[in-house]
Amino acid sequence: MPEEPKREKHELLAGNYDLGAPDFAKPALTPDVVPLKAQPLELNLELPGYSAADCCAIRYFFTLMREHPNGVPGKKKDDHLHECQEHLRAHGHGEHDVPPRRLDQLWTRAIDFTGAVAFRTPGPK
Repeated sequence: MPEEPKREKHELLAGNYDLGAPDFAKPALTPDVVPLKAQPLELNLELPGYSAADCCAIRYFFTLMREHPNGVPGKKKDDHLHECQEHLRAHGHGEHDVPPRRLDQLWTRAIDFTGAVAFRTPGPK
């Protein structure tokens, strides 16, 4: 059985058309097709190194800012941070309290991520 010559990169996969007739006896190379799945926007919200409490807090802020991009009337930032702490305690993250400075960082990241700049303005909305 003679050894087949190696194909060059510029040759077509279905056969050698330079000779005039394609050679369909050789199987065509078929690429592996992997369907792409749409990933939700929230996947990029949590960064590596976040604790479980950090992830819960940033998801809370993200949901709040996505639902109310113009702010929640009558509430200040401190009210939202206090509600977030209560939310963390209610969901079992109370033993790992997120420090206030870390909550501020997560708050700012959620604003940057959602584009809800109304939450940056001081005072009640």
